[in-house]
Amino acid sequence: MIVHKSAVKRARQNIKLHEKNKSFRTRTKHLYKDVNDLIDKKDKTSAEAKYKEFCSVIDKGVNKKIYHRNSAARRKSILSKKILALQ
Repeated sequence: MIVHKSAVKRARQNIKLHEKNKSFRTRTKHLYKDVNDLIDKKDKTSAEAKYKEFCSVIDKGVNKKIYHRNSAARRKSILSKKILALQ
């Protein structure tokens, strides 16, 4: 049982932040899957467009400290290598 007022407030904030971060991570995962699906279909132009959108979203996640910068860079690197291999 939480006793202090500050702890109660912090618990409320944690719940809110958790929901926000969860939806952001879900959005990023879906974009990652979409890019991978387009790569599998060998649709380079659409994959590049989705990749740009993915990079924008994941960079925002890094700025909001939802993702670590190295893990974001790794994900972007993996996808860019796959897109370049489509040529």
